[in-house]
Amino acid sequence: MKFSIGDKIKLRKTGDEGVVVDIVQNQYLRVRINGLVIPAEEADLDFPYLDWFIKDREKAKEQEKKRLKGKTVFIDNIKKDRSEYSTESLFPEGVYLLFQPVYREQEDEDIIHRFVVNIYSEWPITIDYIMDISIKGKSLFSFEGTVDFQKKQLLYSFSFEDASDNPSFDFEIKQRGQKIDPTHFFNFKLSRKRLIDNVRRLEKENLPLFEIPIFTELNAKERLAVPEMGRIISDVNAVGGPIVNRKAKQEIDLHIEKIIKNHNQLSNTEKLQIQLSYFQTYLDLALADERVNPLRVIHGIGEGVLKKEVFSIINQTIQVQDYVYDKVNPGVTLVYFK
Repeated sequence: MKFSIGDKIKLRKTGDEGVVVDIVQNQYLRVRINGLVIPAEEADLDFPYLDWFIKDREKAKEQEKKRLKGKTVFIDNIKKDRSEYSTESLFPEGVYLLFQPVYREQEDEDIIHRFVVNIYSEWPITIDYIMDISIKGKSLFSFEGTVDFQKKQLLYSFSFEDASDNPSFDFEIKQRGQKIDPTHFFNFKLSRKRLIDNVRRLEKENLPLFEIPIFTELNAKERLAVPEMGRIISDVNAVGGPIVNRKAKQEIDLHIEKIIKNHNQLSNTEKLQIQLSYFQTYLDLALADERVNPLRVIHGIGEGVLKKEVFSIINQTIQVQDYVYDKVNPGVTLVYFK
């Protein structure tokens, strides 16, 4: 469970804010909202920190307007403002990667289990991009997409271990509808020190995510060797199985023999880690592909650890609207997205 007693929360449907006052057998929470204590499921709640972040930015804009009101205004006195595009700009003009931590309870403490990575645009022109993520020269994931102004798109989900292993990001970027505009190339490495510094900033400032700029201005650079979309990126994926085509699937089978061939020598814990990593990868791919809705997850019949952990991941995924057993096969769950 990602919430603890004393955490600030908000109801997803109404936006009302409150605080967690009790957790009943790790199944549901009791929260105090407007003086009233009510029961709630974890899926109905969210942290309010992103809302606070937006409000703080709006407050800063209002203070800047008051500072300049009635004064003789010179160009040098005006702070750069993107309000001509939107009053809810979170960052200066540019395109960013947003790293949102996902927490998992371990020894009565919530620790960062993985990072959900989104691309987010504060660029007024629609951007077409190709992205490749690699670690130590081996490509983990490639994706081709489009992002509009002040929109975000899910790209990838890192384990904490991979995120701290100095991953490299390569981007090809082109502005939509610009006839003469060239393709721009950007690359950067997320060092372990930079990651830890940002995690510390999250904890210190109670932020829901941290950002890494891809660019804040467009300058054409020397072409980088970025893999073409749709081909085999590497021989082995993050969980040791062969990559045939890292694209979203309508149905995924979590039986270990369907994921990896040489599984007989693995411990039950190792098998579970591989199954959950496989599920997380294709859940993220499904979220990024509007054609997949619902996602069919084959987990088998029973009340085993695998199904419990799969449901836990689903409950922590805010883009999930609902999930139900298949009427024909109770060993299959249908995951519906918002």
